[in-house]
Amino acid sequence: ISVKEVGLTSATEPDWYNEVQPEKLLNPNFDTDKASWVEGGVTAVWSGGSIDITNNTTNGRLYQAFATEVGKEYKFTMVVDSVTSGHISQRVSTTYDSVGTFTSQNNTTGGVFDFTFIATQTTTYAIAYLIGVLGDTARINSMSIRLTEFPTGTTTITDNTATWDITPTNY
Repeated sequence: ISVKEVGLTSATEPDWYNEVQPEKLLNPNFDTDKASWVEGGVTAVWSGGSIDITNNTTNGRLYQAFATEVGKEYKFTMVVDSVTSGHISQRVSTTYDSVGTFTSQNNTTGGVFDFTFIATQTTTYAIAYLIGVLGDTARINSMSIRLTEFPTGTTTITDNTATWDITPTNY
């Protein structure tokens, strides 16, 4: 018989992903608006939980700075509803204009796209780069960045009803 079947901890088990690897970006799901996101050469319009971006120039971008720890690995996930024209480039950079891009992925269709990267400085930029010309458009559903490992020094997690030991072992 499993613990879950008995019901002893199933209701109290922590949300490991959200507690241990919290979201690094503000307003990653565009729940009510486009707050915390900066427009660079694009017009961004909130539309029911997604952001429609349209190039005002060649190669516009929607971006946000976030704190990182040098040497740590992070995962960047972008959910794209559609790309009407041009292509959307999912980038992580040391600068807002992507000159310092060290990871990118180009997409010409909608879908869920992700990659991992190692931070090289304490401030990093998540960028949705709309590669193309004036008037090109794409709809982004969400952008998320999370640490891919347990934070240094984390040994237990508690939810006020139980404690879980997460100390690494070699067996």
